[in-house]
Amino acid sequence: MIKVLLIVLAVFLLSILLVVGIGMLLPQSHVVARSMVLKQKREDIYALISEMKNAPAWRKDIEAVEEVKGEFGETLYREKSNHGLLTYRVVKREAPQKFVTTIADKDAPFGGSWIFYLVEEGGGTRLTINERGEVYNPVFRFMAKFVFGHHRTMETYLADVAKRFSEVAAVQEGVAGQI
Repeated sequence: MIKVLLIVLAVFLLSILLVVGIGMLLPQSHVVARSMVLKQKREDIYALISEMKNAPAWRKDIEAVEEVKGEFGETLYREKSNHGLLTYRVVKREAPQKFVTTIADKDAPFGGSWIFYLVEEGGGTRLTINERGEVYNPVFRFMAKFVFGHHRTMETYLADVAKRFSEVAAVQEGVAGQI
């Protein structure tokens, strides 16, 4: 019985070491993009995504958003979700074609920015999100790469946007790297 417990413990510890080791070998930074086409005008989509304080009304994973002042007096948006609190800074507003946010929390286990592109296409609008992210913790890096995927949050976000406009999200890989 003790031998079986020692074997189980050894396999468990080896698994942890393997996850940490692989996570340390993975790059800290990543660039991922997802997009979809909606039947909506880009001004309407831009209005939805750029009014961050209204996110709890249409994003299923957001419980609350509060406006807070940053260290330089700028307005930041602190989202409360089932994952905790995360604060965002709006970096650029170019209505109705581009909107850029970045994670403002310096002590978060990850960071980066989302660049939203809104381009007229086929009588509607293609909404593309480029994520330029960093995952600092090697265990989280492993999980993001092999378990959750760097794209999962973007796909959930896009599905919520589509649902808000009573459309079905047909999410596809976007073109990463355009700025």
